[in-house]
Amino acid sequence: MPNEWLPYIPAIALITSVIALIISGANFGWNIYKEIGLRARLKIRFSLSSIHHPTFEKPLARLTFSVTNLGPGKVHLQMLQLRDAGLWRRLLRNRRFASLIHDYAHPLGGRIPSALDMGEKMDLTFPIDASFISEGFSQIGISDSFGRIHWCKRNDMRQAIIDAKKENLQKS
Repeated sequence: MPNEWLPYIPAIALITSVIALIISGANFGWNIYKEIGLRARLKIRFSLSSIHHPTFEKPLARLTFSVTNLGPGKVHLQMLQLRDAGLWRRLLRNRRFASLIHDYAHPLGGRIPSALDMGEKMDLTFPIDASFISEGFSQIGISDSFGRIHWCKRNDMRQAIIDAKKENLQKS
């Protein structure tokens, strides 16, 4: 019986070597992707929120920009960005961009730059009569330490602007 397998031993060794080479190549590729290509993902929300507290006469309406780090790893958030990139602006390559400095003086304003570990959340708040609302920007986002800008959904921004305008009309 051992003599029957003797002619196939070189083929079995070659097949085993090829399988090991494929597995080690896939492992090498995954390690490069994990270290270089895989960056933290962020979930961005922008909405009108009402803040309740026993010391407030009535709820405080503020625009809230929420960032959640979905991982993997830690991310350093740098600066708020605005853009107006409607369909015509994109087609004509006439986009508008701006940086936004948020309200550091307000106790609910939040602080950036900030570092978020996986699963952590940060909220920044703005007054509902903020100047960027009336200037027609279609998205708000935040830049990270890798140079990427993570944008909120256009519908979130659109709905927040509509709600803020309604709230301003109710105040008047």
